Amino acid sequence: MAPRFLLLLVLAAGFLRADELADLRARLSRLQGKDPLRATVDYSFWSRQGDENKGKVIQGKASVRLEEDAQGLKLVCSQATLEQMRQEDRANARDPESGAPTRQALRNVNPATSSEFLDAADRLLRDLEGAVLLEVRPERFEGVQAQCLALKLNPKLPAQSRKYVKDLQSSCKVWLGPDGLPIGLTQEVKAKGRVFLVVSFEHSETAERRFARLGNRPWTLPRNASPLLARIDPPRSCSPDVTHPSSARQN
Repeated sequence: MAPRFLLLLVLAAGFLRADELADLRARLSRLQGKDPLRATVDYSFWSRQGDENKGKVIQGKASVRLEEDAQGLKLVCSQATLEQMRQEDRANARDPESGAPTRQALRNVNPATSSEFLDAADRLLRDLEGAVLLEVRPERFEGVQAQCLALKLNPKLPAQSRKYVKDLQSSCKVWLGPDGLPIGLTQEVKAKGRVFLVVSFEHSETAERRFARLGNRPWTLPRNASPLLARIDPPRSCSPDVTHPSSARQN
């Protein structure tokens, strides 16, 4: 009887872990709201080209106003930012080494990236497609008591990429706050492959995201994923219990 009892305990634990993941998906599905929202995103970047010590450093920044409602998502760029971009473009035409950092910054604040920033639920649900829950444990996350879900992800590759990538592993940890919604995520991806039978490669990447709730939508706090500073303006239609994060810095 003892072995059968232990087997039942193991099966029960597996079902409970599966329920945790199913519950998370259900909560995220209910939070794909479209409350009217206005935000200002300040994007800044720097990059070094060439030698680590003597390479050329390029820096740029741009500020874009985001407005989303039932009609869609609108991006508004100030005339001052557009004029700065034009001046840099004229200088770049005379001296290609001068660069066009404002234009480069604006390329990174587009409808696709902005939509994912304002609606984290849809992106999370895509990431969790085909995921397997490995472990659930209580854990403090940045001072908040949370539940940590350790997951094995199942990313899909196009047929062309599968010819070269021979080993792909992806995992993540999702921290859930007291309300059962994500407050943080860390994802790791490791890939190995070979091109033209002679060139082998390895790739590893770690991404971190932080989340907050605004009305009936979770949005991504810009930290450790891209250099953004976001300010959310409280929409008039939000209920009184909505939390409005004042600012978030992404290093």
